[in-house]
Amino acid sequence: MKIPVSWLKKYGYCKRQLYLEKTKNISPKTTSKMKKGTKKHKNLEKKHQQKANIKLSLEEAFAKAREENKAYTFREIYLKNHELKGKADEIRIYPDKIEVIDDKPRGKDYYSNKLQVWGYCYLLKNKYGPKKPVFAAIRHRDKKEINWITKYRKKHTEEVKKSLRSIQNILSGKEAGKPSNRNKCRNCRFKEYC
Repeated sequence: MKIPVSWLKKYGYCKRQLYLEKTKNISPKTTSKMKKGTKKHKNLEKKHQQKANIKLSLEEAFAKAREENKAYTFREIYLKNHELKGKADEIRIYPDKIEVIDDKPRGKDYYSNKLQVWGYCYLLKNKYGPKKPVFAAIRHRDKKEINWITKYRKKHTEEVKKSLRSIQNILSGKEAGKPSNRNKCRNCRFKEYC
């Protein structure tokens, strides 16, 4: 089973939520904030599609960026390998580096957000093996400001792999996932089931 990259964020936020939702099939009501976020995300994707003017693969962009000394931007890029799949919000390919950007409503560098963008970096490196350095970034969705960026390193790959193993254990019922932070429980959509 290919795990969606978005589950890395869920896992990083609270393992117990992931267990309740994916193993016990509990699905509390979708909040108005969630609906609003989904709508904004779709609108951003639509705007980008309207602006897109060049048909180019990632592989072609890696070469052209270096040859032409210019940057290329891709939105909503679907990436997958044997264990993980997901759509990266944005990938910027520069002559000397690659940035994988994940848009978040507040643009905060929470561990769960970092884990998700590291998942996209892991997929990109795994599938394409780019020679240039890859950077993971979190951007404020509405302000369009990058609030956090770091070079993707081997330790991030190990963190993603460790998380994937734990998620597999949760999905198979070997692990029930403990709440990661009791302070998060107060406003949790799952608190009546936990």
